[in-house]
Amino acid sequence: MSINLGKDIPERYEKIMSISRPEFARTIARLPWAESEETGEGRYGFRLDPGEVMIEVTAMGDHVIEGSLLALPRQRVSFEFKNMDQKTRNDFIAQFDSCFQRGGG
Repeated sequence: MSINLGKDIPERYEKIMSISRPEFARTIARLPWAESEETGEGRYGFRLDPGEVMIEVTAMGDHVIEGSLLALPRQRVSFEFKNMDQKTRNDFIAQFDSCFQRGGG
């Protein structure tokens, strides 16, 4: 997973995350926004003031680390922001990244 390092987030944004679909569902439920709902298999909607965010999670297949037996599940996570200004989009992704951040360096 990559943390957004101060870059402006466009209205359509995507990232690749090494996470299983069930783990993604458990983690996204911890986000601090009250108005959220799963709108279908791998689709989530968040109503914020102002605007809304639609998130779609698509399996990409495992990433096998060369020379090892380790395989990491990968998901393409697509965001669509509606009626949100730049600062609100940046703040949303910062909170999203913080929620999904794992231990380590």
